[in-house]
Amino acid sequence: MPIIEQEDLNKLNSQLQSHKEDLETIEEENTEIKKHRLILLITSVALFLLLLIGILTYFLSPKSFMSVSKFEAQGYKVMPEAEYTQIKEILEIQSSDSLGEEESEYSEDSDDFSNSLEGKTIYAVQVAAFEEKGIELYSSNLIQFSENQNDDFYKYSLGAFETLDEAQQFRKELLKLGFRDAFVASYKNGNRLKIEEAW
Repeated sequence: MPIIEQEDLNKLNSQLQSHKEDLETIEEENTEIKKHRLILLITSVALFLLLLIGILTYFLSPKSFMSVSKFEAQGYKVMPEAEYTQIKEILEIQSSDSLGEEESEYSEDSDDFSNSLEGKTIYAVQVAAFEEKGIELYSSNLIQFSENQNDDFYKYSLGAFETLDEAQQFRKELLKLGFRDAFVASYKNGNRLKIEEAW
């Protein structure tokens, strides 16, 4: 059996102690690395979830459903407030022109106005038709605006004219405002008679 000198034994002990310290340092570093990996994983998952929520919010938000481009792609006309004001003014002028003094008192009560037109052929300009009810917020007292449901469509018309010429003139004004699909239709007792020829 070989004999180890005390000096060599001390060197070996110091080397062994140094290696133990190195091993402890490496284990501490491994523990730190594992902590950092866990933090990185949690942060990555949180950022991914935030990104996913952001994407879902963008695509499911009412704003994305009600964008102007989507309505226009489906053939609907989105009206700026200035155009709405112009149409309102035109309707007020048409209302005052087409209603005589006797009929102007009916403007306060749409039922009386409808009764006064009973049996007469009237003309209106249809500006929209939707499969589902398209306009929720309008006053039922608006004489010059009507909603009719037939053929599974909600149809919206403007005006109530006694002559075809007046309705055609109003249609031209609406075309200038951007209502490309506006057309004149004739009605009797609330039922459509026919779509009039455009000129």
